Amino acid sequence: MPQPTSTLSGPGGFSLIELSISLIVIGLLASAFLGTYTAHKKQLQVHETERQLEEIRETLIGFAIVNGRLPCPAVPDLPDSDTRAGQEDRVDISTPCNRNYGVIPWATLGIRGNDYWGRRFSYFVSIKFSGPPVSTSGSSFSLSTGTGSDNAGTANVKPSIASGSAIASDLPAVVVSHGPNGFGGFLSSGLQIAGAKGDELENANNTQTFIAHNPTTTFDDQLIWIVGSVLKSKLLVAGKLP
Repeated sequence: MPQPTSTLSGPGGFSLIELSISLIVIGLLASAFLGTYTAHKKQLQVHETERQLEEIRETLIGFAIVNGRLPCPAVPDLPDSDTRAGQEDRVDISTPCNRNYGVIPWATLGIRGNDYWGRRFSYFVSIKFSGPPVSTSGSSFSLSTGTGSDNAGTANVKPSIASGSAIASDLPAVVVSHGPNGFGGFLSSGLQIAGAKGDELENANNTQTFIAHNPTTTFDDQLIWIVGSVLKSKLLVAGKLP
């Protein structure tokens, strides 16, 4: 008498082994797709932040063309509900900025103040380029400001803390997005995200040295800066410099 077979089948006549293999293949394909999607999404986030930073640079230069100076930073630790949030921190046009370090004054400039991840853009501006207008043409600086012996108080960008060279020097202004991890950045609540170390700490410690390099496991900041000669040429064309 024939013995019953012991082959086990799933729905539709597939064996359990075939189903297992199919599930493994589907899992591998899904994992590969997810990895590709995640990498693509991250790249889009980086590009969006780059676009925002470029927009901020153009807006800062436009502000300088109109006003003869760069705007003061806004107070970084005010919640969005505070009426002073996003406003440049100065008493009036006849007085210097109350601070050189803070966040981009988004309300004054009429732009978005947070990066893709919802953290405010940090902003440094040299007092030499943000003070009250002193020239008859209405500018707070001249063609010689920030160069030679007058470069004290301007910023520089280096490829690392340990580097003895600079990517850019004598900069009137620097803007920082603190990236996906947000370490050192300020939230809309006014709270600062702790945890910045190494190169990222250099972008959050209120000094005139900033760090810019490709992303690593410990660094994901993105920066833009304004070059003094470019800013001056724009104001010269606009008739704001003598």
